[in-house]
Order: sequence, then structure tokens, then C-alpha cells
Amino acid sequence: MGRYGIQNALILLIVGLFLIAADWISIAAFRFNAVYSLILVFVSLLIYLLLLLFLSSYSRARKERRGEIRFEEEKKPVTVHFTRGDDNKIAEDILKEIEADSNKDAAPYYDYVGSTRNKTYHLRTCRLAKNIKPKFRLEDTNVDFFKKRKFKACKICLKKRK
Repeated sequence: MGRYGIQNALILLIVGLFLIAADWISIAAFRFNAVYSLILVFVSLLIYLLLLLFLSSYSRARKERRGEIRFEEEKKPVTVHFTRGDDNKIAEDILKEIEADSNKDAAPYYDYVGSTRNKTYHLRTCRLAKNIKPKFRLEDTNVDFFKKRKFKACKICLKKRK
């Protein structure tokens, strides 16, 4: 049970005790007969269950936003988009090389990430590489792949390697 689970459990405990106390006080104060008492308890139980459902879905949504619950994502095909017409041939060449080099049995691991939008390449661990949108993203294990296409090296992560 994480931090939010304990908070939710405490909220449920307090609300449950409050509902029980309210039921007892209402039954004693208004002198309900057995039928009305059962209806009151049933309504209180329904409110308690709705609160339980809300808090459990709220806790799950927070965990999803924090990344604690991970779902497998489908692998999408690589697409490269260019804004200038003369770059379409470059994009087709890059896609052909990627398709030729791809190994379908093993998951690829690339050391360098490039952006076709601004023609720069980074180390995979660079903070700027993580901001590259998938449609502009190119990956490879060799720097020559990017140098051959006249990509510039990142001034942050690759400055020390020169």
C-alpha cells in the first residue's frame, strides 16, 4: 500500500465510522422502526461503497500519472516527416537503411538519437534527446550514420567527446 493507499484507507475508516454514528443517532433520535432502519443502513452502505469505488479509481489514476502502472505499448513503424521537398529523398534513403538493418528477433538498442527536424544528434541519455517527437526521431548505434547525413552534434551531451 503506497502513500495514497494509506490516506484513502484512513479517509474510508473515518467516513465509515461517521456513517455508523449518524445511523445510530438517526435511528435513536427519530425512533425508526425496523424497515426504516434497514433502509437508512442500506443507503449509508451504498454511499460508503460509492466512496470506496471513487477513491480506488482516484488512487489508480494518480499511479498511472506518476508512472507506477506501466502498460505494454504497441510498437509503431518508423515514420520520418520533412517540411522541404528536397529532403523527401533523404527520408526515403534513411527509411530503407533502417528497414535493411533492422533485426526482427532482438529489440534494437541505439546509442545515438537524431532529430530530422533540426538535423542534430544526441546521446540516448541526453535530456534534449528525450524531447524529440517520434515523428522526427532517428536512432542508430554509429555516429557516422548521422555525420554522413550532415547532422550536427549536440552541444550539451557531445561537447566533451570532441
